[in-house]
Amino acid sequence: MRARTIELYLARQIFAAVGFVLLGFLALFAFFDLIHELGDLGRGNYQLRQLFIFVLLSLPAHAYELFPVVVLIGTLYVLAHLASNSEFTVMRGSGMSPLNAAGVLARTGVAFVVLTFAFGEWIAPGAEEAGPAVARPDAAAEDIEARLEALMKLDPGPDPGRVAMAREALANAAAIVRKEAVAVREGIAFNAAREALAQHMHGAASRSGPWVSKAIALKKALDGAYFNYKFALDGFAVQLDDVPDQDLAGQVRARIDATLEHARAALARSGRLG
Repeated sequence: MRARTIELYLARQIFAAVGFVLLGFLALFAFFDLIHELGDLGRGNYQLRQLFIFVLLSLPAHAYELFPVVVLIGTLYVLAHLASNSEFTVMRGSGMSPLNAAGVLARTGVAFVVLTFAFGEWIAPGAEEAGPAVARPDAAAEDIEARLEALMKLDPGPDPGRVAMAREALANAAAIVRKEAVAVREGIAFNAAREALAQHMHGAASRSGPWVSKAIALKKALDGAYFNYKFALDGFAVQLDDVPDQDLAGQVRARIDATLEHARAALARSGRLG
């Protein structure tokens, strides 16, 4: 029992030290990202709120990259601290053998490996994918339009027809990405309205007059958000007519139809106020 208590104490010390070191590194990297993103502040819809969201969603990727280093630093700090305070001697005298200590280090190492795998396979990729969509949905379109503007300033040279075709292709690509960005924003608004109605439906013990009035108002807001979302997706699908690769366009249209069907089913479920 005593040895078990000592092993738990050692594991807690390692986890606490690693967490503290990771927090310090993440704060430093978040500061660097914040400084880097300040240059784009004010472009389009990219305001301070979107900047902070983008920086926060970048942290899981930094955590995944930093895990091996912070685990090493945190573990070495704990071992050095215990040795300097002669706590290892006390632990040995209390019944913890070197094999037990090695077992604690191995188990904590496996835990950190699992945590690193989870961040690398699920958390960080999801956050990196959501970051531009949530914080900067117009970034891709702005980049394409900037390239289009630079292209328009070029001298057409001996073949103005090819330059004109390139301009048209870039303009179509910018329009498609812009439509997609609008659809992403409206999808976020639709999900927020649906979540607000769901929380209201489950958050009251008694359904009196004010509760019903608010539920009706939230349902109307949800209907409006669904209409805007459907309109944005329909506009995105129509814009795909200008894509040269119609096989790819057909695959995207199929995903749009599936998204609309999912949204329609969610709207139907949310419409049951009883």
